[in-house]
Amino acid sequence: MGLDAIIASCAALMLTGLVYSFRHVLFAKQYPVQRISTATAEARHAALEEMRAQLNLVEAELRRLGWWLDSSHSPSPRDSAKLFDGLPFPHWLQYEFLPHARSAVQKGELPSFSGVGLAAMRQYDYHAQVPEAFPLVSLLQGFDDLFDRARHAHVDE
Repeated sequence: MGLDAIIASCAALMLTGLVYSFRHVLFAKQYPVQRISTATAEARHAALEEMRAQLNLVEAELRRLGWWLDSSHSPSPRDSAKLFDGLPFPHWLQYEFLPHARSAVQKGELPSFSGVGLAAMRQYDYHAQVPEAFPLVSLLQGFDDLFDRARHAHVDE
């Protein structure tokens, strides 16, 4: 094995470890949530509506790409010890991220961090270039931006 191959292998392992470390900070149900509020009920409602619309765009993009499983398919068995519960990333988005994110937005309760855009970028741009996934990556990064705006709009009640 040449030096270039060793360096490439080490880099791949480092990136995999970095992505795995982000597993615990992704938008997921098991992390503490805090109720968000904004200066006005209208601003709070608008922020949550933007997030809800962004989640609908993510689902539409997964469907457009043909990565959405219809209801007759069930996801593979989940292994929480593995990155994304052992699911391929699009299925993790469908079966884990979207339901939990929609529920949190509906309740107005958000975890302290969302890094789904970063996870998507690492999945489709760093590990393997998947140009058809770039619109999905952009939508997920947009969700993180909306999430950050909603979190920064937080004021103590």
